[in-house]
Amino acid sequence: MAERTAELVLANAKLLEEEANFRTLAESTGDGILVAKRDGTHAFVNRRAAAIMGYSCDELLTTHFQQLVAPDQRAALLDRFRRRMTGEVVQGTYETTILRKDGGVVPIELTATPIFWQNARADLVIIRDISARKEAERALAWEVEVNTSLAAMSSALLDSASLNEISALVLKYGKELTGSEYGFVGYIDPDTGFFVNTTLTRDIWDICQVAGKSVVFEKFGGLWGWVLQNRQPLLTNAPADDPRASGTPAGHVPIRRFVAAPALIGDDLVGQVALANAAHDYTPRDLAMVEQMAAAYAIAVQHQRTLLALRASEAKFKTVFSISPAGIMLVNDEDIVVDANPALEKMLGFSCETLRRGEYHDLHFLTSEGMPLMAEDIFTARARANATTIQNVDLGIVKLDGSALWVNVSAAPLNGSGIVLVATDITERKRMEQTLHEERDLVAAILDTAAALIIVLDPAGRVVRFNRACEELTGYRFAEVAGSRFWERLLLPEEARAVSEVFDVLCANQPVRHSQNHWVTKEGHRRLIAWSNAVLYDAQGAVAYIMGTGMDITEHKELEELRVKDMVIAASLSSICIADLHGYITYVNRSFLELWGFPSESEALGQPMNGFIEDRAQI
Repeated sequence: MAERTAELVLANAKLLEEEANFRTLAESTGDGILVAKRDGTHAFVNRRAAAIMGYSCDELLTTHFQQLVAPDQRAALLDRFRRRMTGEVVQGTYETTILRKDGGVVPIELTATPIFWQNARADLVIIRDISARKEAERALAWEVEVNTSLAAMSSALLDSASLNEISALVLKYGKELTGSEYGFVGYIDPDTGFFVNTTLTRDIWDICQVAGKSVVFEKFGGLWGWVLQNRQPLLTNAPADDPRASGTPAGHVPIRRFVAAPALIGDDLVGQVALANAAHDYTPRDLAMVEQMAAAYAIAVQHQRTLLALRASEAKFKTVFSISPAGIMLVNDEDIVVDANPALEKMLGFSCETLRRGEYHDLHFLTSEGMPLMAEDIFTARARANATTIQNVDLGIVKLDGSALWVNVSAAPLNGSGIVLVATDITERKRMEQTLHEERDLVAAILDTAAALIIVLDPAGRVVRFNRACEELTGYRFAEVAGSRFWERLLLPEEARAVSEVFDVLCANQPVRHSQNHWVTKEGHRRLIAWSNAVLYDAQGAVAYIMGTGMDITEHKELEELRVKDMVIAASLSSICIADLHGYITYVNRSFLELWGFPSESEALGQPMNGFIEDRAQI
């Protein structure tokens, strides 16, 4: 009997020792641990479990576990518990929610397994607070939805036929993404400076009872007017108390919440995106998204206006093509004539249809020295093979009647495919060549400015997104710049420090929404970019990314002035060159090339201007 008693004492001591070890281990883990007895109360609760549920450990020891579960989940949880107590194998790990003492709901991952506690069957329950994970999942889902919608919107914007359709499309996506009841999207009339808000007719026109309402606003008032006048975004969840508000006129739709951003291209105000009365308070994340939409809207409006200018330019080109005294011919990559103007028909004695049939191949071509021209030396072949313009080729043509026609011909590959040829007499050569060159450059410049550059950086300035427009502009593929700091790869050394300082200000959550700087292409060319900057936040409100939406404005401004100036410059016998603000040559005429001995225009472009001034002074 004494030996049995000693064995029981030793077993009890060992049990107590194991229980103490269990308690020590349970208190050192980051998860909540509870031991539920058969009656549903708790035999053990660690401090982490008490913290997750907002109770003290002593309170939980006398609390039935059903009190910790939402009513709609109690039956299922009790069923699992009873089955485990009978020894049945039940799903041990799953996600659910628990009720805190203060009434809050906490998402958890629960793992339960049957054990013996103090010689009785019990349930060991491990709970892990997954609130942060769930919030991250919601934030990620929101970000995916926003990015998907913005991509779809941006694609649709470029296909929209009018500014009214563009504005309506942006409003549709804005209301959907923010859950806003009302909103408007409008643009600034470039001729009058008035704000044109045609989306009012599609959204709240019938609801609004303001007398004498209009879609054109000459004066900017209220919160939306503040956004336009200050060219800054605005977010307020209490408009009535906002000092920037001026109240709403009688009959106006009540505004409970308001968020808006100006649409800007560089420093130019293009329009505005505004949303109101979401079911929830607007957040900085909503504001950042609206700023992105405003940036896309600004680019779409500019694109639409550029297309109109391009159509006008194409009409002018067609007019020049038909009435030009110089002969012009378009040839595709198979050397088939696509079109020829009347001047060329008259010059060669062939109709355009005859040229299309290829009968001009019966003509004999001579070099400027009168020698037969070999096929590989024909300027169209050289222009195509080298993808470059062949200028001022003196060419002799022996016509079918035996007479010789001497012309000066230039050939250049088109942006898409094929070759354009221009033939004229020596007297008219420079004037007509410059006119056609200017028309081609105008079309190229308009197309270039119509493409939006989008670059996304992490808080360290490393490139995480680099769209096709950026690739085409710089010559770098995304894989070449991904992960690198953009100011080390894309900027001029003298501008890198200033741009990195602007980036630091953005990362400090201070508004620097618009800037300009140069990008250097892979081939060393400089491009001036106008940027609209936006800060993207993570779920905790910290800066996650900096997004820049830019336009290449190197050739955009004063195109029409340059056309007139270039015509004058082209006709001049004087040596003329043009330099940018940094003193680098951007344009030279042929007299300049001949004077300074440059064999081609490309070798003169980019040269420092002061070098020529110093050399000339020495002469």
